[in-house]
Amino acid sequence: EKYDRGKKFQNYRQLESLREYVLVSQEEPVIECYVRQPGGEWLLKSTEGLDATVELGTVGCHLPMAEVFAKVNFEGPIQED
Repeated sequence: EKYDRGKKFQNYRQLESLREYVLVSQEEPVIECYVRQPGGEWLLKSTEGLDATVELGTVGCHLPMAEVFAKVNFEGPIQED
């Protein structure tokens, strides 16, 4: 996770064609999407909970979190909002 958030993302940000960078948690139902803004900044959009839907706007895709995490067994109780 440290590498994905750090050096890897730093390298990927150098690719002008990269518009969205998605991180999927292994520990809880959370997906973080970093979206490149027109000025080059990156905006973080976080989606949490199995009842939510994550939107990947750059490819026009909506994914139900329950489907993304369908076969994931989390340790401990999952807290829903």
